[in-house]
Amino acid sequence: MNQTSSETASTVRLRAIVAGLIPAAVYLALVDAMRYVQDDTYITLSYARNLLAGNGPVFNVGEYVEGFTSLLWMLLSTVAISISDSPAHVLQLAGSVAAIATCFFTVRITRRLLKSVGGVWRDVLSAGTGTWLAACSAFQFWSTSGMEATLFMLLVAGMVDAYQSNREGMQWVGWGALALLTRPEAMLVVGLIVGFRIVEAVQHRGGTVVLRQAGILSAVLAALEVWRWQTFGSLLPNTFSAKTTTLDVQIADGLDYAWLFIRHVMAYGAGIALAALGIARTRSRHTIELGLIAIVWGLAVVGLGGDVLRHQRFLLPVAMLLAPLMTLGLVRVLQMLDLGNTTRMAIATSVVAGLAIYAAVSERDAITKTIYLEGELVEKMRSTGLFLRDVATKEQRTLTVAASTIGALKWWSEQTVVDMLGLTDRTIAKHPVRIPEVSDDASVAWKERNYNADYVLGRRPDYIVFSTGMKPSAFAERALFAKQFYVAYYQYYYPLGSTGKLHIMYRRKPQAVIDRSPQRTIDLTSANLRSLSDYARAIQLLSSPNGRAEAESVYRRITTEGPLNFSGAWQQLSDIARDRGDFQNTYELARRAISIDPCDIRAHFSLFQYYRYVGNAAGAAMHADWVARCNPILFREVNLPVPEGAY
Repeated sequence: MNQTSSETASTVRLRAIVAGLIPAAVYLALVDAMRYVQDDTYITLSYARNLLAGNGPVFNVGEYVEGFTSLLWMLLSTVAISISDSPAHVLQLAGSVAAIATCFFTVRITRRLLKSVGGVWRDVLSAGTGTWLAACSAFQFWSTSGMEATLFMLLVAGMVDAYQSNREGMQWVGWGALALLTRPEAMLVVGLIVGFRIVEAVQHRGGTVVLRQAGILSAVLAALEVWRWQTFGSLLPNTFSAKTTTLDVQIADGLDYAWLFIRHVMAYGAGIALAALGIARTRSRHTIELGLIAIVWGLAVVGLGGDVLRHQRFLLPVAMLLAPLMTLGLVRVLQMLDLGNTTRMAIATSVVAGLAIYAAVSERDAITKTIYLEGELVEKMRSTGLFLRDVATKEQRTLTVAASTIGALKWWSEQTVVDMLGLTDRTIAKHPVRIPEVSDDASVAWKERNYNADYVLGRRPDYIVFSTGMKPSAFAERALFAKQFYVAYYQYYYPLGSTGKLHIMYRRKPQAVIDRSPQRTIDLTSANLRSLSDYARAIQLLSSPNGRAEAESVYRRITTEGPLNFSGAWQQLSDIARDRGDFQNTYELARRAISIDPCDIRAHFSLFQYYRYVGNAAGAAMHADWVARCNPILFREVNLPVPEGAY
């Protein structure tokens, strides 16, 4: 009898191991196509690099702002930098390992809930639940991003598993302590579990162990908050302030975010319905507590506005918690039917497999597009960062660069980067100055609504880099156009040819150029500002197949309704005329742009080309001189000598 029991126990353990390995195999089979590095990864790496260099946990030296979202991941990033020349790839590997471990714990939690399902079907359904998570394209996407998403999921899964295994033990407390050091949301789930323990202690008139558990977690949280306050002067990461806005906007954004999760991950709510049935038909302590955590967590995400980044990062832990309940609900529904046990389990297995396939393909095309766009952005920001680092080396000074996408740009440039969205800047995050004509523009899709254009320009950045090149797309980018200082003192800085991977930038005009071309100061009216909002829309129209005529109409309206000292619309009209072969209008419109802003470099370049075309050497030389002074990169592309001192 003892031998039989031993063999049975061994068989059970073997099946449990196999159940855990199946999701890992599925994940590894699918994840390769999802490998990419999120730009925000380089924000954390920049903090880690400064910490290693002895500058403290800062983005810019001397600026103590908590612009990273995970202390533990930032500390792991220092290890990645120390052991590899490609630390982002080390973080990708760590994220994948955490993803596999998360699937393993999901299988364990599911097995515990399916105690009433005997034999091999328990293992099959548990493996199916873990496979559902492993196959989810959003889960794979975030696991390879270089960010902390799957590490946090692992710590939450480990905490829930340990808590359900032994509520009286300290293992779940250890998992919870690490979770508190990883993301602020851990305060919610840890707080709920401690609350469950307190209620339990009151019901059973005991509490010594509960007090010890709560005391340890409270001490960890208190130590973290004391460190935050002493280091950064705040109790929450600066990113929280940067991303929050009015409650109505947050809830609207949060509901949109939740709907995408319900649609793509939860199969239009089918998964949530099954999880609800699992709770209702079982009503055990484990199912009720899991359900409460998932509900409260989901509501919190909605209330805080979701995430500015795509593809359900903040709700994936909720999916992980719902997964075991979803499978349990499916089993309970089938148990209500007059079917044989084998038939029931076969149907359950098929449904779980179907849900896994849906989670794998529902959002995959959109994620593939995001990966491509993110890769293009990171590569352009890398090239631009390297260029700026070379400029700083030649000038033997540290540049100040304002940007709306800051990760790769900061990592590769190693310059002072002012985050126009406020993620790493306390002033913008906590003291935004909104401009109604900008903030009320419903065409702007960006969720980061905090900005302070006066502060950004007050930093006197040497260069300003927009996320979409020349087009101001974010609220913070468009707000600059509403400022006289920006219109007067910043010029379009345009790369060509071999420098095409550079991001288009705006550059502060050299003092010699400003002295040569003094600007007119005017007051910008509300009508002027509203007109400028159309500038970005017209640029977008130019890139559409049939939008050129409408774009031309918008630019003409800006020339009459926009600021009198804004040359951009005239210059764009000149380019449109050139593209259709109307060289006389090209000349006239470019001249009009230069009469407004003598440093409109694109207009100078158009006139340079025009004069070369008509054989006017003197005219070509004059405009070439302006090109050299304002944009020597562009000047080099036409193979003319660059005056000494230009760069």
